[in-house]
Amino acid sequence: MARPRKAPRQRLLDAAVKEFAAHGFAGARIDAIARRAGMNKQLVYHYFGSKQAIYEAVFEQVIAENTSRAFPPGEDRKYSEVTMEELRINNSRDTQLFHRLLMFEALSSERGIHKEAERRAVYDKLVERVRKAQDQGEIDPAVDPALFYLAALSLQIVPAMLPKVVRLATGRDPESEEFLSEWGELVAQFVARFAPADSPAQ
Repeated sequence: MARPRKAPRQRLLDAAVKEFAAHGFAGARIDAIARRAGMNKQLVYHYFGSKQAIYEAVFEQVIAENTSRAFPPGEDRKYSEVTMEELRINNSRDTQLFHRLLMFEALSSERGIHKEAERRAVYDKLVERVRKAQDQGEIDPAVDPALFYLAALSLQIVPAMLPKVVRLATGRDPESEEFLSEWGELVAQFVARFAPADSPAQ
């Protein structure tokens, strides 16, 4: 049975995510977005008005999608389990598009932080997750929770953000289940080393 066809606006938005992830804001083209969607470029202007507007809509969509992945309903897990789930999410193909958008954003010296308030709220929740783990005795309370989150995130996203470096350093496929499993063990060891001195994890 054929899958239902997406609405025109959503098709354009999905195409725009791929175009901006491939070329950044400066390199992306409205006509290329239209071609990816199999539509006329005038419809891009009809639904979004401008390149800037569709770029903002792209960030709204990917932020919403990644937030829903990061905070599943009814979540009540140990931080070590959360970290392993984040590793899987951060190296999925869907999230890799978001990473590429972030890389192009970081490389741009002229543009600010898109949707800064909304994104800051998400990161506040992620840091609060570390604080909760500290309160529950999983992570040393003397560690700055925001810095700990950044360190753990950095380890999680290496395979997705620097796949060629992974290949050069290890000679292995950064997308393979075997590599990600071993990398996950290293990330888990990193988290365990920050357990309080009197914790059973030590």
